[in-house]
Amino acid sequence: MKRLIGSLIFVCLSISTWTVMAAQLVVVASTAPAIKPGQIVDGAKKLEIPAGASVTLVSQAGKSMKLAGPYSGVPGSGSGGGDGKTIGSISKLFSGSGTESGTLGAMRSAGGGVPGDPRLVDISRSGTHCYTANDSLQLWRDKASAAAVLSMRNLSGGSRVSASWPAGDATVGWPEGLALENGAAYLARIKGRPTAAKITLRTMPGDLDTDVSRALWMADNGCASQARRLLSSLK
Repeated sequence: MKRLIGSLIFVCLSISTWTVMAAQLVVVASTAPAIKPGQIVDGAKKLEIPAGASVTLVSQAGKSMKLAGPYSGVPGSGSGGGDGKTIGSISKLFSGSGTESGTLGAMRSAGGGVPGDPRLVDISRSGTHCYTANDSLQLWRDKASAAAVLSMRNLSGGSRVSASWPAGDATVGWPEGLALENGAAYLARIKGRPTAAKITLRTMPGDLDTDVSRALWMADNGCASQARRLLSSLK
């Protein structure tokens, strides 16, 4: 009898623990002062969002939901599924981002700092950029008022390629004649600027079928900043 009671208690505790875990959601974007990206919330408890603010949440299954204020309700846990690691991985991604995740929205609205579209390759700073094989890569610059000349080369060999960047255009296509290579590093420089950027490319697997799965892959392959921008853009 004692063994039976003990087994029943274990089962009840396991079900209770699973229910709590299944109800967890993680914040990936928020304009509510009291709710921060990376924060884990209980989907079974009431969430308060003030008027004019919005919060985007991701469930363990990788599904997103955007809640607009004024909101006072229980968001739920989304659909079932998932491997149990999604919530923690996303929370860690934002929690380790320091100032960037907290100021991303402000920088976007001001039109500077970082490109809002995570698919754009930022040539103003060195780093790794993740992309799919089907992407038509676009380069982005933060100061676009004047015309410019862009030069790029593959650091593992090959000739330098130059391209004109029209005035007023923040983006331009990947230069013709410069092959895309997974794992290759490229040096990009805008004529007249004092520094160049070293950009390393990583090709994402074709079987990543959701933005959440792509963001998690990015985070594991050196593209954490890009992953945060992708998650922040979810609707």
